[in-house]
Amino acid sequence: MANKVFTRQRIIYMIISLTFAIIFWGFVVADQNPIRIKTVREVSVEFKNTDQVTQNGLIIVSDLNEYDKADVTVESESNLINYINNKNIIVSVDLAKITTPGKHRLKFEAYSAGVAAAVTSINPEYVDLTIDRLVKREIPIEIVEKGSLQDEFFIEELLIEPSEKITIEGAYSYLNLISKAICEVDLSDVNSDFSKSLTLKLIDGDGKVIENEMLMGTLPSVIVRGSVLSRKSVPINIQNATYGTPRSGFSVKSVTASPDKVHIYGEKQALSGIESLDVKSISVSGKNEEFSQTAEIIFPKGVKPVEESSVTLKVNIGR
Repeated sequence: MANKVFTRQRIIYMIISLTFAIIFWGFVVADQNPIRIKTVREVSVEFKNTDQVTQNGLIIVSDLNEYDKADVTVESESNLINYINNKNIIVSVDLAKITTPGKHRLKFEAYSAGVAAAVTSINPEYVDLTIDRLVKREIPIEIVEKGSLQDEFFIEELLIEPSEKITIEGAYSYLNLISKAICEVDLSDVNSDFSKSLTLKLIDGDGKVIENEMLMGTLPSVIVRGSVLSRKSVPINIQNATYGTPRSGFSVKSVTASPDKVHIYGEKQALSGIESLDVKSISVSGKNEEFSQTAEIIFPKGVKPVEESSVTLKVNIGR
């Protein structure tokens, strides 16, 4: 009987001793490999489900680059802490939660990949985003001429390809400011037919350039084509500018044209033999005093006026 009691007590003492040994070993291990804290700087932020925002008919107006980095504080065992860096800390923001335009505050999420660690804080903790409706709009394209074409050349028309309008897609509040798109064509060195690929600029109602930061995709370029023709200035011939007979006792004393010279354009061969231009004659029949009248200029085939297609004839009639 005494042996049984002794054996039972011995077992109890052994269990108690083992328990204390385990506890003591835990303290030893913890003391040798304690938990440490580390802040990992400049961790790249992943924005998830950006395509979902677009599918919801929305666009992010805020600049995501302002939130592309975050500082993450973690806890881990001392023998692992040095392995934790901005390569194995993952920080993300889920944009799938955005379903309406307006202001949205989303929380950063972070975890350690491959190394056992607990995230205790993220700085910044939230991202504040402005969301707008995604819309399309068709706007006209206008050509702006830069530089002066040489006097002996003329461009009848500048053509825009593929179209004189462009459809753009972006934030509603942004597209609402745009009145037109322009492309600038430098004509100072042009002396023959040309085709140029030009970038577009977006212009607001005040004529100021708007940066295309809130567009979907990039702003396309256009092709501008121009046919260069010859140009020259010639005088108006007034030799046969009148017909008929003034009132008895009166005669035509002089005829002057205003303007007395006009600019014409066309193919170089068509202009080469032209030294002056006639006008359609006006009647002086029965006239007894000075008068002025418009007369149409006669243009040969293949020749066109740069500006005036008629002149004013001043006819001086006297005795």
